[in-house]
Amino acid sequence: MDSGWAGAVGTGIGAFIGLVGGLATTWMNSYLARPKPDAHQELAKQYLASLFESDPAAWHDVDALANMVGIQFPAIWGVLLEIGARGSVNNGRY
Repeated sequence: MDSGWAGAVGTGIGAFIGLVGGLATTWMNSYLARPKPDAHQELAKQYLASLFESDPAAWHDVDALANMVGIQFPAIWGVLLEIGARGSVNNGRY
């Protein structure tokens, strides 16, 4: 093999390694940047879901629910929406 072909093959191999390395780096960065599920929040969802299933007709105060599961008040809205809880039409706050 003459030096021209060796250079072309070397360049091709180098380009392939660079492409694979760039793709692997991008994938690894994306994989590691994903948000991890919060174990406490998952337990809170299970507890609230069981609370609502035990007495579906009962209305609960959002502040009391937030205190029960230890989640700060604004974050409890997202947890309640994720488990499918609904609010009151008559009360604008809840």
